[in-house]
Amino acid sequence: AVLSGDEAAFLRTVDPNTPNLLAEERFWFAGLASGPLESFELSGQPIALLDDGGLLAKIMMEYKAVADKRETFVSLMIRLAPADSGYRWAGPLFEEMEAGYFTVRYPAEYEQLAQDLWPEIEAAYRQVTSDLHIESPAPLTINLYDSPNALRSSIALSAPDWIEGWAASEQSIKLLLRSQAVPADYRPSLA
Repeated sequence: AVLSGDEAAFLRTVDPNTPNLLAEERFWFAGLASGPLESFELSGQPIALLDDGGLLAKIMMEYKAVADKRETFVSLMIRLAPADSGYRWAGPLFEEMEAGYFTVRYPAEYEQLAQDLWPEIEAAYRQVTSDLHIESPAPLTINLYDSPNALRSSIALSAPDWIEGWAASEQSIKLLLRSQAVPADYRPSLA
């Protein structure tokens, strides 16, 4: 589906129950038009059966863009959700904290940082909704990524190496977790 440009077939492989994932994967697929691929291959190895019947899998993504001819290899730990005919891509295995209008999704080993970020997220959310005079804000999802490859792969294959955050309409806010960072360091990316 990726190499043939079949968006409908591609989106049928995506779990519709993962927050914002269909919109995010639609954007990812659209990015291929500006950076078409010469080759693309996914392979995976099951790691664990999850309580919900899903799988945790180590996915290897290998691709080569037409423009730069550079082969890129990315290793990701991905959750595959059960579907009628097998499994669907459900993104990274995240834990969740939810309250009010927003949800923070994060790798399990970063639970303390996610809790420490909560006041920064609440403050930024209140400030933005106040500044923009939004009375009934839409729910917001923030995904925290533990590697640059995981973040870039969730946005677009052409995303630059230096990217540390991302926000777009109908998508999750995406932040790269940085070693030695304190919650206040994420404030500019949240606002």
